[in-house]
Amino acid sequence: MNSIKCPECGLVNFATANECKRCRMSFAPEPEAYDAPHQDAAYQSYWPQNTEPERKQRVFSGGVVVLTGILALGFAILVLQQALHPFDVDTAKGVGGVLGVVGLLLLFLTHIWLLIRIFEQSVGWGLASLFIPAACYIAIGKFWEKTKRSFVGQMVCVGIFFVGIGIGL
Repeated sequence: MNSIKCPECGLVNFATANECKRCRMSFAPEPEAYDAPHQDAAYQSYWPQNTEPERKQRVFSGGVVVLTGILALGFAILVLQQALHPFDVDTAKGVGGVLGVVGLLLLFLTHIWLLIRIFEQSVGWGLASLFIPAACYIAIGKFWEKTKRSFVGQMVCVGIFFVGIGIGL
């Protein structure tokens, strides 16, 4: 079966795919520019020669957006808990504990996501990232364009964990 490798993120997609499953980059061929037969300035103002349509690229994937929403919800709960602290301490500790555990679980999952992205770029860097913690951060810097989403997701999960701890205190 034929496949298409995404030039943006490197994911191998089915040959029949119209867009990348990971980064949503379109595989559709871009329309060719119309060559205007007239060369006068008035005609050229209607038919510009060297204009390429700009592609909008999403800065962050849907997963990072969901994680950021969880962080925002947790932060709102933290602010409300601090405003109403004397009234409901036990519930705050329960919610904070749950949010802290969820943050840790999501941190674990995003770390696996990050390791997968590093392994996609280089098996050597992937193995080094597994066994040498500092190598993971070097690999993130080396392959920043491919690992930025998973790294940002990981940092958002750290924020979720700390917000949960803040609620529980």
